[in-house]
Amino acid sequence: MGNLLGSPVTEKETETGVTSSGLEYGVSSMQGWRIHMEDAHICQPEITVPIRAPLNSRIRRREDGNGAASTNVTELSATTAATLASAADSNDTSPSISVAGETIILRDHALFAVFDGHGGSYSAIFSGKNFVRVLVNQPKFQEYAILYNSQKDSAT
Repeated sequence: MGNLLGSPVTEKETETGVTSSGLEYGVSSMQGWRIHMEDAHICQPEITVPIRAPLNSRIRRREDGNGAASTNVTELSATTAATLASAADSNDTSPSISVAGETIILRDHALFAVFDGHGGSYSAIFSGKNFVRVLVNQPKFQEYAILYNSQKDSAT
């Protein structure tokens, strides 16, 4: 359980905010009886997703020898590829869509988490500092961001 103080540290650190979609949030932490703060948290009011290789998703419309157009989508799941291909097919003014190297900001997505140290701070602090970075660099999460962004753009 770790060493304890003779009396609790009752000063609180508080953070409040509002996401771009209007969600109000707040977090407050207190050290308590522990010698040092063992907990960590994440308040991420929007999620920024860097899209990079090896995802390198490209959609290209091309004509075959008979003048028929086809769409080529590489390295995406069948669902995402079909959605993006459909968007490309309905938009004849954009023959090529490339998302590799772009950044997608998911303004209507937020992430809040608490990591309890349970007698030690290392894993809580590590998780609080690295969770979002690891999440947004996962190929499936990047694929989700591309799909969500393309559906959101086509709805407007």
